[in-house]
Amino acid sequence: MEFRKIFGEKKEDILLVLADKTCRTIITSTIDKSKSAIEISNEYGISVASVYRRMEILLNNKIVTPSAIISKNGKKTFFYKANINHIQTWFDINGVEVKISNFPKIKNN
Repeated sequence: MEFRKIFGEKKEDILLVLADKTCRTIITSTIDKSKSAIEISNEYGISVASVYRRMEILLNNKIVTPSAIISKNGKKTFFYKANINHIQTWFDINGVEVKISNFPKIKNN
């Protein structure tokens, strides 16, 4: 498994996501299967509004990827899938280090 080291502001963003229980729940629930916000809400008892607020954070940090399905009646439903399989973090005398597997290549700040 290949891990990429995350630096700077992006590292801080990832640490904030990991500190949020709802974000962690969304990531965990979408690692193996794409799910809609309604499915996540129903499965874990999280309000739909909270799921959408956290989903925006996860999308902005490229931790999840959206896809859409349009039903026969024209209704669009978005499904979300985690872009990561593993996150490693550790703290030592040199500070905090974060490494992520299967994370999309993005510019580190």
